[in-house]
Amino acid sequence: MVSAAVGLLISLMLYRKGIGFSPNFKKLKFKEEYGIVITLIILSLISTSIVLYYNEVWLNMIFFALVSGFFIYYAIGKEYRDD
Repeated sequence: MVSAAVGLLISLMLYRKGIGFSPNFKKLKFKEEYGIVITLIILSLISTSIVLYYNEVWLNMIFFALVSGFFIYYAIGKEYRDD
């Protein structure tokens, strides 16, 4: 805890003085990033739903569907905010 506290204090001091490194992550983005993210969310929802269906855990399946819907909504919204 002491080392974490010291590191946090040092980082706060450097941040307030404006010293640091700020990379440009937009250069690292690739063209179809959002499509891949949405596809992975849908595939994980389908695979999780299949497992939960066979185990008859309906409430968890509804929960994962709602969470996946939120992630897709966030991914689509972020796509429009970034452009």
